[in-house]
Amino acid sequence: MRASIASLLFSAALIAASTAAEPARTRVVSFRKLPLRPGERIAAIQIDITGAAFQKVSIPYDWGVEITPPVGDACTLKGTGQHGGAFLFPTSRNLHQFVTLSLDPPPPSRPFSVEVQMVGYLYDRNTQKEDQRLIKLPKECIVIE
Repeated sequence: MRASIASLLFSAALIAASTAAEPARTRVVSFRKLPLRPGERIAAIQIDITGAAFQKVSIPYDWGVEITPPVGDACTLKGTGQHGGAFLFPTSRNLHQFVTLSLDPPPPSRPFSVEVQMVGYLYDRNTQKEDQRLIKLPKECIVIE
């Protein structure tokens, strides 16, 4: 009886130790060196991921965010500034550690990937004209830690 209890406790300790030794199954996504024009700000963002789900989002002030639930191991985050004053500058702290992702348990059915698009907004005070453009971020602008 004592041997079986000791064996159970030893097995539980091994399982707990192996679980603690597993690498973190989360990744934090930040952005750097954004290809924005001088004076251009970020009016909207879309993040498409596969092989993971959104766990935490740093929502900028006066932004609306919509997240679709994972379907086929893919989900999407769409965020939009509610007005011009809420649009983000490329140096905004909100772009650092913007989202935390929870990776699918192994073996994932689809490989992990992140694709990001942003809407750049520029207002020219001299001509009083607005300009918007869609920017697909290159991989080097997406930091995954």
